[in-house]
Amino acid sequence: MAKKKIETSADDMTPVMLPVEVAVSAAQGLNLRAAPSMDAAVLAVLPKGAGMFVDSNQLPADGTIPPWLAVTTGKLSGYVDSKYLEEVT
Repeated sequence: MAKKKIETSADDMTPVMLPVEVAVSAAQGLNLRAAPSMDAAVLAVLPKGAGMFVDSNQLPADGTIPPWLAVTTGKLSGYVDSKYLEEVT
């Protein structure tokens, strides 16, 4: 998942990070957790293919993906294990 940048305007050249859309790739679904830990409470189980958004500020410029990502899906926000996600293109 690469950072997606846009420029706000010609007068304000501050880059703005856009959310990156991702989806659950795990056949068994993915736990949305209250904190970035396997011990954290499960808020919901997201089914395979469920879409969500990741704030691209969490993604390092070198292209590595952190093990846990804060995501938003519908009205829920929480953390997911990033190895079970795929970028929606």
